[in-house]
Amino acid sequence: MVSDSESGPESKKAPSHILDEVLEEPQDPISRHVPHPVWVDLALAAGLLVIMGAFSAGLIKMYVSHSAEQSITQRNYQAAIALLEGAPFPDLFSPPGSEPRELLNQALYLDAMERLDAYSEDPAAIKELEKIDASSRFFELAQEILKDHFKPSSVQLQSGAEEVQRVKQPADQNIPTPESTTGNTGKP
Repeated sequence: MVSDSESGPESKKAPSHILDEVLEEPQDPISRHVPHPVWVDLALAAGLLVIMGAFSAGLIKMYVSHSAEQSITQRNYQAAIALLEGAPFPDLFSPPGSEPRELLNQALYLDAMERLDAYSEDPAAIKELEKIDASSRFFELAQEILKDHFKPSSVQLQSGAEEVQRVKQPADQNIPTPESTTGNTGKP
């Protein structure tokens, strides 16, 4: 019995002590750090918005470029031209050859060539060739075709230049006027 009386009160305290330890709230590890200002949160939010916007624009640009490439492959040049002229994305971070501007130049060239094969004097095809950028690989080819289809104007303008020298005389010299040399004083 001695053992029961000694272990009795300790056994009653032991479970409550365990319960107190379990229910005791741990100290929050975040509260131990120095709090940061709100502007840091705002800057992070703005940065994430900009990054997500750029990522979304890049995905849309990839989709438009892929759709235009498919249209060019299917010989639907007008659809590719309409897609690429309506997508004003810059050529940043694009691999060479897949820029929307270069694809537009390719579609313009191929559509113009198809039209010129059907009708060699098609003015719309010549206008498309004129739209090709000078930085494009299709520019030289387009210029050759434009030279072949160029008709000189029937009216030719001529210009020339003449050099006229004026000598300035000092104002203190007496310069004869036409009236003083003829003797005409202006009276009847």
